[in-house]
Amino acid sequence: LELSPQWHMCRLNRALCLQALGRIPAAIHELDTAIANNYRTVSIFRLQSMLYQRIGDMDSYKLAIDNALNENPKTEA
Repeated sequence: LELSPQWHMCRLNRALCLQALGRIPAAIHELDTAIANNYRTVSIFRLQSMLYQRIGDMDSYKLAIDNALNENPKTEA
């Protein structure tokens, strides 16, 4: 990310690592940064929704689900 900040897929991977470490707020921050920079994918919003659900923020969880449903999937996964 330091070399190529536009590679937002790195933020998704970083968020997954932070999630595994139990650093949920930091993981959400990585996803928020990617979204703010127009990296909007079903995967980003799906992970974001899971993280919000984990911390009990149901309003943000529902918004992330809605955002995921409004995106066109880029892969079958």
